Amino acid sequence: MKYPAIRAREDLELLEPFLPHDARELLGDDFERLDELRLLLEQPFCALFSGEEEYREYPLTITGAHMSLMLSVTEEAGGFRDDNRMGVEGTGHRISRIRQRGHTIGYTIRVGRYFDGIGLPLVPYLCEEPSMLIVGEAGSGKTTLLRGILRLIVTDPRLRKYRWRTVPVDTSGEMCGAGRIVHAALQGVVNMPVDAKSEQAKVILEATTNQNPRIIGVDEINKLAEAEEVADAMKYGARLIGSTHGRDLRLVHANKNLAPLFSPEPVFRWAALVRSRGVVEVYDMREALPVLKAGGQPTGKLLEV
Repeated sequence: MKYPAIRAREDLELLEPFLPHDARELLGDDFERLDELRLLLEQPFCALFSGEEEYREYPLTITGAHMSLMLSVTEEAGGFRDDNRMGVEGTGHRISRIRQRGHTIGYTIRVGRYFDGIGLPLVPYLCEEPSMLIVGEAGSGKTTLLRGILRLIVTDPRLRKYRWRTVPVDTSGEMCGAGRIVHAALQGVVNMPVDAKSEQAKVILEATTNQNPRIIGVDEINKLAEAEEVADAMKYGARLIGSTHGRDLRLVHANKNLAPLFSPEPVFRWAALVRSRGVVEVYDMREALPVLKAGGQPTGKLLEV
């Protein structure tokens, strides 16, 4: 990554108490490059690092004792939401658990970082119209880019008129950081935490009606109710900067749950499809939508972000 991380070491230190001691020791100095951890019952402990495509497996088998320790520390930190996710206070890290018949059989930990300057090539688009849907597969860097755009809104002079007028609806604490205080990288937004994934659509409505936003940020728009509330928010004059899962724009357009984002008119001006880490293809929806409606695959502009 060519952009400097903001408060990266401090954020990683806040993650350490959640890790079993023997697992943390195996990571050594590579801990600072950590992207993701998997602790799966009776399987090898494994980790994914920045710049690597394959997980490293370590000579440590995850046992019931590891599961019990993780259960204890996560409960002490507030426990999991209804979608089996939780954040780490003051950071963009995410812990997910895997359940079977009421028992936890695994944990996945994803490291969330904030980068100063990521998304900078998108500023001219956002100056023209601050409305963008980020599309990509899981682990492609959608949320990292979304954080970067929010960071630019509160720091770039060209976008500062939206400072304090941008309201992220933060379902898992991955945009603004988990907990009561917004991450230092995003001071200048009005964060609306969501206690349960099932409440996200309700909080989008609350953000629209109570906070007078010019921009609403929503990570992982997946459900019909969420898309409907986002579309309604646009009627009040707010713009969307959000993300959704998808391999390409045509598949996202065909997703019935997301139909309110596209019809009768798209509620976002730009779509940014994550092609690979640090590379997006940007589409102007005024040009792309007719192609999508005809069953075609539109062509955008490739940018390194």
